[in-house]
Amino acid sequence: MTRRTGMEPVLSTGDTETRLTGLEPELGGDLRVPVDSRLWQELLSRNERRIRRAADEIKAQQKGRHYTNLLELIVRNRRLAGRRHFPTRQRRSAVEAISILNEPGALSPLIDALADEDWQIRQYAAWALGEFGDYHGIDALLGALDDDSPYVQLAAADALMKFSSTRARAAINEFWATRQARGAQPQQ
Repeated sequence: MTRRTGMEPVLSTGDTETRLTGLEPELGGDLRVPVDSRLWQELLSRNERRIRRAADEIKAQQKGRHYTNLLELIVRNRRLAGRRHFPTRQRRSAVEAISILNEPGALSPLIDALADEDWQIRQYAAWALGEFGDYHGIDALLGALDDDSPYVQLAAADALMKFSSTRARAAINEFWATRQARGAQPQQ
């Protein structure tokens, strides 16, 4: 039996008293795997070196999927540890940590984050999809080229340049030609 320290992240299921760690089998996890609060804090830091160090240690312990499940809840802004909403900086760190952990099956929260209401989360998600390097993310990145935010558009274009897909290359060329044409037109 795993001894709980009370420091593990906890997922609240709403108004009920049920408290979940996010590691239950129905959430894709395993209750027998404790969450190290030091590693968790480093994953959510804004320091890339700390995030990478924590990710390396988590990978060595073969617990990446469990941490990714919890990070996914933050990216999707779900209730975790009794919190209703997470600040943008923590959500950005969670996106970055997911891309660094690079766990199979973690592509879905990154693609979903491209539809987030916060442009900064969409920008980080586009960057993360490029870092993740999974060709299944190309369609989502192609859609992000039409985002309302120019920062998201540029992050998506940059991410697409990391793929050797002819579709991605053609879309990038069209994107830059369109931007250049818009820049040449006089503003009204």
